[in-house]
Amino acid sequence: MTVPLMRVDGEFAVARPIPWDESDSLRAHIDRVVDSLTGADGVVEVDTEAELDEGEVRLSVVVAGADQHGADRIGRKRMAESIRDCDGRHFQLLGEEEEAELANALPSRSGLLTPVWRLRTMATSPVKRG
Repeated sequence: MTVPLMRVDGEFAVARPIPWDESDSLRAHIDRVVDSLTGADGVVEVDTEAELDEGEVRLSVVVAGADQHGADRIGRKRMAESIRDCDGRHFQLLGEEEEAELANALPSRSGLLTPVWRLRTMATSPVKRG
């Protein structure tokens, strides 16, 4: 019997108060988030697409051994953890209470260089095996 695989796709608007530059680029930040996701528990594959000039990012993770609801929860949590591990903030990725709790844990000055990930859409679908 094979383990079910589910794909969790998130589309985000990513920005920060002070614009990106060559020494600290959005691409480098996304690469760090992807590296973090690649090592995350339960994640078997990571893919990303980005329109760097517009700050539009699509993160896609494949999660093993979960149904659709479980995969959505795991995907959201792993994305959120990876964004925070890379010194970013996220909104609307987790439930209201969880987001509020995380916001309260931030220092009063979160920093003008902090990347902010705002979720636009999230979708979960089974991975078809060929």
